[in-house]
Amino acid sequence: MIKVYQLHKLQNSYEVTLYYKGVKVRVAFTGGNVYKNTYPKFRTDDLFKMKAIENSELFKNKEVSVVRTIGEKPSVQKPVVQQRKKVVKPAIQKPAVPHVQQPVTPPTFDQAQGTPESQIPEQSQTDGDGGQTMEFANLGEAILYVAQNFQTEAQTEKEVRDILKANGINPKIKRG
Repeated sequence: MIKVYQLHKLQNSYEVTLYYKGVKVRVAFTGGNVYKNTYPKFRTDDLFKMKAIENSELFKNKEVSVVRTIGEKPSVQKPVVQQRKKVVKPAIQKPAVPHVQQPVTPPTFDQAQGTPESQIPEQSQTDGDGGQTMEFANLGEAILYVAQNFQTEAQTEKEVRDILKANGINPKIKRG
């Protein structure tokens, strides 16, 4: 709702500070013209300012009065609850776990079933020392793996490789 207040003093403009509930409320009446006998007006849609003006001495002494009340369309005026948009928190993504290749024994085949060779899993690679080979998509993934599994901080590729090799893992870190 919008209210238009008029000051009943012949002035071009008039500014007053009202005190309402411990708050200073500034009200500026403008648009008056002394030569044309036009009174200054103040227009607001702020409910707090409306209450401050209507509880002031100026309003009680009839120096200020409500000239016009403009109601807004219901579709324009929405409750505060409907104006706020619901904030959706993004799902927390778990860090990617590197693919660990472990030795796999090929399954035994029954000649009666005739399992095709394309369904046979590939065996993982092992070093001559008997260590396992791990493949990382990038250096960041390898650093994260070292930090989580060995509680050791590494910052360079050389440090990561040294830590993994010391623990019997042959790292393959992809670049790019």
